[in-house]
Amino acid sequence: MSVARVREIANRMKARGFRVVFEPGWERRGNGMSPAYTGDIVHHTATGFANSNLSILIHGRSDLPGPLCNFTTWADGTLGVIAAFPANHAGASGGRNTRPLPVTRSFNKYVLGNEIAYPGTEPMTDAQYHTATTLSAVINEVLGHKDDAHTKAHAETSVTGKWDPGRGNGVTYDMNAFRSIVRKAMHGNGRTPFGGSAAPKRSSLALLEDAAMELKPTPHGTISLGVPERGLSLQIQVAGAAGTPPPKLTIHRIAFMTGDGKKRPLKMTGPKTVPAGDPWQGDWLNAQPGETSVLIEYSFAGRGAKNHTATASFRRDY
Repeated sequence: MSVARVREIANRMKARGFRVVFEPGWERRGNGMSPAYTGDIVHHTATGFANSNLSILIHGRSDLPGPLCNFTTWADGTLGVIAAFPANHAGASGGRNTRPLPVTRSFNKYVLGNEIAYPGTEPMTDAQYHTATTLSAVINEVLGHKDDAHTKAHAETSVTGKWDPGRGNGVTYDMNAFRSIVRKAMHGNGRTPFGGSAAPKRSSLALLEDAAMELKPTPHGTISLGVPERGLSLQIQVAGAAGTPPPKLTIHRIAFMTGDGKKRPLKMTGPKTVPAGDPWQGDWLNAQPGETSVLIEYSFAGRGAKNHTATASFRRDY
């Protein structure tokens, strides 16, 4: 069952467009515990940014034998599969936000671990954040959960003062924001609304809950928007209406807006067409002081000339 579940998770990630690398021996690797998976824990490796399955995650260290995770997320967003069976990553549970996961000294058997390969003293790449939120959504789906409550940071369950995943020295990511994206990605169209890029850009990713959202359903479909923040890129994806394939989306105008409604249009060489089902990734953008939202004017190609507009709010956190 353990191997089948991890394989199913990996296959669903591949089906959603992610690159997956299986570490040889993953289907036999574990710490000897019998699995009873009911959730997942998000970690940072406290190493440099890496685009490989780190040896320490497979073989462990002098004071803790491997494997040290079930999955690892590379800097470019690739998902590494390390172990199907329980790994030594979570220690004992009982921290400030453990429930509904069990409080136990044998926590590893209950939770799949995702070690994101970055220092923790600075933010992960946006590609890592995209992969991590999608992975948590897929894990929840495969485990049969209807919500995001079984996804936790190590900082939330640890009884020894862990603070990962970090976005600064000693500062943990906002897991409510993380879980809000997980929730939107569950049982969805295979992409989290907030996008990722293979480029290892840094972002604090301090998004408000409405900063990654589905916008304005129409008879033809719904667009999802990932909004820019410091070092973030703008990504738009279209999903079809119920029971229909996604149509092509044409983007006519993008503008940042201040709180008093002033608009700063972005320079575009012409309308941009988003292929059906594929995300459109904008340039790396930075909001200017006082700008608090982004506006998109768009239409569905081949579905009439009517244009729609949608906005999403964000916050700057630096």
